[in-house]
Amino acid sequence: MKQLIIGLVVGVGAAYLYFATQASDEVMEQAVVTEAAAADVVAATSYAAVPGQIGGQDFFGAYDVVPGWPINIADQIDGHEDWTWGAGQSVFPESPDRVFVLVRGEIPNVERPRNVSLREIGIPANFPISNSVPWRNTTNTSLPVGVDDTTDNCPPVSARGECGVDVRWEHTILVFNREGELIEDWTQWDYLLRRPHFITISPFDPEKHVWIVDDYRHAIFKFTNDGSELVQTLGIPNEFGDNNDPERFNRPTFMAFRS
Repeated sequence: MKQLIIGLVVGVGAAYLYFATQASDEVMEQAVVTEAAAADVVAATSYAAVPGQIGGQDFFGAYDVVPGWPINIADQIDGHEDWTWGAGQSVFPESPDRVFVLVRGEIPNVERPRNVSLREIGIPANFPISNSVPWRNTTNTSLPVGVDDTTDNCPPVSARGECGVDVRWEHTILVFNREGELIEDWTQWDYLLRRPHFITISPFDPEKHVWIVDDYRHAIFKFTNDGSELVQTLGIPNEFGDNNDPERFNRPTFMAFRS
């Protein structure tokens, strides 16, 4: 009986080792296959710096920061010597020499103020904070601020500033070349926008219509490529809806395309 028990134990142990080894080998083989498949997926989904896909869109590709680009509006447009760009909202390069930019109007082009101690209010701090950072927040100093008239190129503003003095609602849609020179300005549409948030062109559209998302007006506008015509409006401007509303947006900020 002992011999039988020992034989059974040895047999079971041998079988366990055999099947465990086989299972381990299969797991290893499967792991290798899975790793190889994952590598194939990574290779298939990696992006070239300048893709050859239709449209050639690459928001994070082979771009380097160019100091002084674009050239300040004060140095490009007569009568704007005392002004500079408002808050930058979106950039879309149709080509190296046709780069669309959205800004929230203009703000005064003033020199950086000298450092002032704020110790009188009880904290050991200075304003501006540092010479290495911007001294003002253009998001807070640009329109819209208390807008109540969507057809006025210079709508009224709150106590934070006076339109025409502290802000100007002009040159919201701009097009630059690679040198930062202003080659187009779609000022005819300034009245239409209040907080243009995103600009793009569908890579599948042979006519290259220009789309602008305005989250403040809860609408998306589609223009001809030269900006001469507004061809479509999505949403109902100045009216927002919930997630189940088929006609109204609620502060849209981005859009994408599918083939």
